[in-house]
Amino acid sequence: MLKKRYRSARQVDGVIDLERLRSGPTKCIERDPSQFFDLTYPSEDLKGMLQALSRRFSPGEDHQAGLFLAEAVKGLGKSHAMLTAYHLFANQEPAKRWMAQHGYEWSPPQTLVLVTKKFTDQYLPFDSLWTAVEQEIGARWSSQHPPSLDELRASLAGQHLVLIFDELERGISNIADPARRSQNLSFLQMLSEEASRSNRVTLFAAIYDGTVEPGATLKRVPRVELRFRKPEDRAAIVRHRLFSDAVTYDRSAAEALIRSHINSWSRLGAATTDDQFARLKAAFPFLPGLLELVFERISGSGGFQGTRGALGLLAAMLDASAQGSFLFTGAHCKLTDTACADRLQDLDPAGSLINCARRNLEDLRTQPYAEGLASAVLLASLAPGIKGLTREELIRHAVFPGCDPNRFEATLQAFRTFGTFFHEREGRFFFDLEENENAKVEIEAMRLSEERARDEIVTIWKQDLFRETQQAVIFADPETTKLALDQLTKSAPRFVFSPRRLSAPERHALYFGSESRNQIILLEPRDDTVNHLANPDIVMAAKRSIAAATLAPSAGSAERRNRYERISAQERGNVRDLIKSAGLAYVRVETWGERPENARFEMESLGQSWDKQSILDHLRRHIYPRPLFLEHLKERLSVFYGRTISQVDREYRSTPGFPVPTTISEISDAVIALAEDRSRILGLQHPRRNYCGERVDLGAGELPQAVLAPPWPASMPAPVAIPHAPEPSGAPPEPPAPRLEPPMPEVVREERVTPYCRTKAELRQAVAEKLSDVPESEIAKVKFQVFSKYQGVNLADHPSAIRGGLTCGGDLEVQIDLAIPGPLDKAQIESLCESLPNLPDGTYSARLSLVTRVARDSSQNPPEVP
Repeated sequence: MLKKRYRSARQVDGVIDLERLRSGPTKCIERDPSQFFDLTYPSEDLKGMLQALSRRFSPGEDHQAGLFLAEAVKGLGKSHAMLTAYHLFANQEPAKRWMAQHGYEWSPPQTLVLVTKKFTDQYLPFDSLWTAVEQEIGARWSSQHPPSLDELRASLAGQHLVLIFDELERGISNIADPARRSQNLSFLQMLSEEASRSNRVTLFAAIYDGTVEPGATLKRVPRVELRFRKPEDRAAIVRHRLFSDAVTYDRSAAEALIRSHINSWSRLGAATTDDQFARLKAAFPFLPGLLELVFERISGSGGFQGTRGALGLLAAMLDASAQGSFLFTGAHCKLTDTACADRLQDLDPAGSLINCARRNLEDLRTQPYAEGLASAVLLASLAPGIKGLTREELIRHAVFPGCDPNRFEATLQAFRTFGTFFHEREGRFFFDLEENENAKVEIEAMRLSEERARDEIVTIWKQDLFRETQQAVIFADPETTKLALDQLTKSAPRFVFSPRRLSAPERHALYFGSESRNQIILLEPRDDTVNHLANPDIVMAAKRSIAAATLAPSAGSAERRNRYERISAQERGNVRDLIKSAGLAYVRVETWGERPENARFEMESLGQSWDKQSILDHLRRHIYPRPLFLEHLKERLSVFYGRTISQVDREYRSTPGFPVPTTISEISDAVIALAEDRSRILGLQHPRRNYCGERVDLGAGELPQAVLAPPWPASMPAPVAIPHAPEPSGAPPEPPAPRLEPPMPEVVREERVTPYCRTKAELRQAVAEKLSDVPESEIAKVKFQVFSKYQGVNLADHPSAIRGGLTCGGDLEVQIDLAIPGPLDKAQIESLCESLPNLPDGTYSARLSLVTRVARDSSQNPPEVP
């Protein structure tokens, strides 16, 4: 019906800045008189100024007031009026054409001095307004005191002085010296009085409040006041700025459209009087109720910066609307449009009520008129004064030609029934923040981004389920995941948790080119349909957990804080349970190839294992037990002859398809077991001594350099050491000549671990069984672990040492690690078991470090050869 002036609201600049006259770009609206006049609507206040100026400088007219005082809050058009005055004098030819279009003659003086100052951007030299004027007109006034009237008149020498002062209050209030401020006010008074005597001086000033200086001084003389009071004028200004044919549009077509709307409203019981019809035609294309909301209730109370803020909102609403002919209502302030929401946030800076409305809209989006209804009600809920809309007002805002009355009523009823924040009171519909803790958490959760929720899921996964954050990453894509793995320690297993089932190429890409790639333990969901980071239930639970945890510290009471904490813990538990419900499987590399199609992967169930320790235990017991390493080594001994233990270990940790070492000593222990086997499976050579079929007593620092060799019979000396590939840091030094050593006791170190026990007595019995076959051993150290997990319990029932001062309900996980140094004997260990802390429904385990000394006859060793 009307033609948009701009393609986008971003092109609508509602801020007029006089500083751009001096330093702005050449194509800005302030420096282009033709563009500026075209965009300027002659409101009632502006018409008064134009009429007074036309008469002031028309020959034969009576003398008119020479002071033009624009008084209003920000955004109503003061600077626009000041810039209009500037272009009337500075660009006289386009000004004459524009004045003629609006019925005014314009004969400005040709000999004039035009002084324009914006006092928020320019300072007063010597704190004197007269010095700023003197510099423009070339006078020589003293900076110590203002000029006299005669000095002013003499300095003008027949010229007309036009002064345009924007933000004048700032220029005067910034003068700290009271005496200096008084001199400036005196100079202003002299200028305003001279402007009332003669047209040689014309003064335009923009102020906020006429009851304080300098407004109080300027109001002592006759003047033309611009107050921008009429909402109708502000609406016309906005219509003029938004539509290029705001004056010339087809009024008969507009009337037909209005009658179509009226007919649709009447079908829902909203009648329209003749007076309302006249208002609709005058306000077209805006609904009068929308103008009342925006220009009276919102702008009139300071919700927007006057006309400027209303222009920005209506421009955003126009952009958010589809093409076509329609009456512009509150329903076009769409909740789902970012630009509209940003403008509404001026009325709701925290976004709380906006998010409430959004939540209800999301819940009821399937209703046919949900967005228009919610948008109109929200705008009326944010407006000061009487909150919300009556049913008749809501119909006018949300019902358009072609609307099905039954479906509209169904939508309204759905909001009444299911709208968490949608209220009806005394016949008015509105949104409100009134809600319980769960609803408040929902509101806060809606503000959170999906990315933050995913970060929270990752944190819960690592901390609560895996109980390890240092050696685990969550799969994103192969390259990103490999970069994350490179930051982790490569001497221990590195765990990759995938939120979804990966394809074979993705698995291959993860391993391909990675360092120590056989130390990468890939874990995927057993359920091949899930994606934990995209699961809306998991994401929403994570958002609620974050929201509740964020709200708890700011709760008004301890009781409310406890409720928020309980919600956070419950939602955190929901995230855990939803992830666990999909199960967990280990992806084993069955066959490795350099191309994805040549690699084969197998899924291995991990049972109920989720934390790091239980996963490692499951891998050691069921997938990579010790016998598997022994058999795997035995099958490849001929390949490993001549290599050091450290080289063999490195190969196992780098070759996909090999058994995965889960401890630092996994490979060295397997090599030693083969070397100690009495059936002489493997020989082990070291500069200090060679071994085959006997106990290996090399220290931890010596083992890596021991070389694997073919076995030799007990009756023969060990063969000459086979050269092995050099270490990355260089070849080891030549071994020293062997020498016979006197017999010495052999020290054997061993660790034994009990299974998890339900009671301390059961643990004591398990320890006794572990020590039954080593009567002469010394216990160097014992480490106890006590673990228990409680869900949905009263924390007050548990010792304060583990719960602190918390007495509310919640979930509790306790893990106690106790290490007791030796030497200890069996009786002492059993006594320690009885002294462990009591944890109801807890589990107990012990790790025993044993030291055994055995006499050894060195003559039984085979002679060593260099």
